[in-house]
Amino acid sequence: MSPPPRVAIIGQTGISNVGGSLERAARALGLVSRFFDMSEAFRAPRWLRAISWRWRDRRPPNMRRFAEHVVDALAREPVDLVIGTGMPPLERAAVKAIRATGARLANFSTDDPWNPGLRAQWFIDALPEWDHVFTPREANVGDFRRAGCRAVHRLAFGYDDALLVERTPAALPARRWTVLFVGGGDKDRRDFFADFRARVPETLLVGSYWERWRETRDLSIGGRVPQEVVWLTRRAPVNLILIRRANRDGHVMRSFEAAAAGGCLVVEDTSEHRAIFGADGESVRYFGSPDEAARICKELVADGEQRQRLATAVRRRIEAGGHTYRDRLRELIRVSTEFNDIGST
Repeated sequence: MSPPPRVAIIGQTGISNVGGSLERAARALGLVSRFFDMSEAFRAPRWLRAISWRWRDRRPPNMRRFAEHVVDALAREPVDLVIGTGMPPLERAAVKAIRATGARLANFSTDDPWNPGLRAQWFIDALPEWDHVFTPREANVGDFRRAGCRAVHRLAFGYDDALLVERTPAALPARRWTVLFVGGGDKDRRDFFADFRARVPETLLVGSYWERWRETRDLSIGGRVPQEVVWLTRRAPVNLILIRRANRDGHVMRSFEAAAAGGCLVVEDTSEHRAIFGADGESVRYFGSPDEAARICKELVADGEQRQRLATAVRRRIEAGGHTYRDRLRELIRVSTEFNDIGST
């Protein structure tokens, strides 16, 4: 049996980032791995980051130095597979230089590169140099192919079971809350909750940017660490799951994370969510509008037996389905290197 591939991961180390989860997965699987923290490419004064983002095609200020470091490190100590998450700060020449070391390259495109708020032409120009591109969203498959990518694959988000520990939040609002939403305050989500809160005022929002909006700032408690989010998820009567429309999502990271934590889920109705969770009422309830979401949430808040049944069913479904980031890393390696024998620990 040949030895497992040597892997390098380019991502962010934050405990709720996919790159960090893949790094933990590599260690758990006993792989020889290296991690390149792409936040190093962004280290600069705030004003310089703002200029680079707005006027230099969203280039990180230290992108060139970061790319030189990665290329030099991989030339000195080659690996078999380089996995980039999101938009690795590597222009086309740097990606080609990494390929010249003999490594295969796979990008797990966690965001939509054609999202107007994220689009960077330097990254799109570099995409054809990656051997494989993995995307969690059906809407991106054709875009990647038209951009010249050689092999495009669907790969859903997952959950990091190392983060499924809970900690009581340091402070909670005194007011009663029955519905929890965890995620960023995008404009379309603001519009949703401006309508939803009129029907279900006992709503709690966790995440960034909600304070920007008059309609939602009083519902928000800001960002919380994963351990506190797990605590909140398990104690919320209902967890609401919304996609990000600007990202053309069909599911989100929270889809798996809230399910694995044991929450009762009311989920935006998409084909991807139905493929993950099954028919309505099987393990989750689906909604198509703020009014429908409010009606279902009220029904579940009043029906503890149904809530418990759904929470148990969705957790069992996700745990049995092979959705950890160890599973995702095995799939990335299997498809990219045709190595099929990585343990199931």
